[in-house]
Amino acid sequence: MTSAYKRRFGFCLTHRQREALVPGTYRAVIDSMTELAGDMDELVLLSSYLCHPSLANNELSGPLVLLGLHDWIRAWGRRRKTYRFLLNPETIGSLCYLFQHGPGLQARLDYGLVLTCVSGPDTSLSYKRSRPGDSLLDRLIAHLHRVEPERWRVREFDPTSGSDERQYGSPGFKLPMAQMAHSVYGDYPECHTSGDTKELMDTAQLVRTVDQLEPLLLLAEDCGIYLNQQPYGEPQLGPRGLYPDINTPNLWDKLGLDARRTLDRIRYVLNYADGEHDLIQIAELAGCSVRDLVPIAGMLERHDLLERDAPIQL
Repeated sequence: MTSAYKRRFGFCLTHRQREALVPGTYRAVIDSMTELAGDMDELVLLSSYLCHPSLANNELSGPLVLLGLHDWIRAWGRRRKTYRFLLNPETIGSLCYLFQHGPGLQARLDYGLVLTCVSGPDTSLSYKRSRPGDSLLDRLIAHLHRVEPERWRVREFDPTSGSDERQYGSPGFKLPMAQMAHSVYGDYPECHTSGDTKELMDTAQLVRTVDQLEPLLLLAEDCGIYLNQQPYGEPQLGPRGLYPDINTPNLWDKLGLDARRTLDRIRYVLNYADGEHDLIQIAELAGCSVRDLVPIAGMLERHDLLERDAPIQL
């Protein structure tokens, strides 16, 4: 039962629960935390919806994964971005939210995700690009899809089907809100039927989804723009323990391919950490996964050779 356009309030209960209620006045208390603050003003919006009663994958999976992500992100030692969590009635809820917060989102939103159908039998994650198509997460998923094709499926933005990302992507807002799913609505026969049960949803798959998405969000935290703090020529790496103190013809044969590859990636990061390239772009230029560059960027930060989003030191 839906009442979207009149001021009514109610709960769905089983008949037995309703019969067990004693006469009297009841109060509904909603105690929720909606935002986890970070060091920067950039905002990530993680959203799901309440729309389809009694459906598991199509309804219950999104809010449960949203809750799991909230608990993991809250436990991070440091957050660069601010994370906002939103649970609303599908379509009408996102429209009301945009009416209240649309301009603020346009000013602050780095990227967002609508979580729906995030369980079911499919093992790879299915990502629907945002309408703008060029957000940090859009570019990160496109990059990962190239280097890890077995782990990702990518769908283009489509205004004819989907969920709340259609409202965020309407022409007046054009917000970078994407969508993530496992077994996508319409692609499994139990969709919108009584066959969409908890057994089909699979609780273990829900846990796996959280375990897949939380590292993705962490990776996005590290994919920003870094600035080389010694940009006028290549800095000396030897005294910092980043280059051997002797160079012989057979040195690199002894050290192995990994040592040479690491040195090459250090040079790529230092050269393109110019305030114009983020870590995803540098990984594309270096021909490797951005996952390979994150520890290198961290190591160079610790040696005061890189700084995240800071002015170049003259």
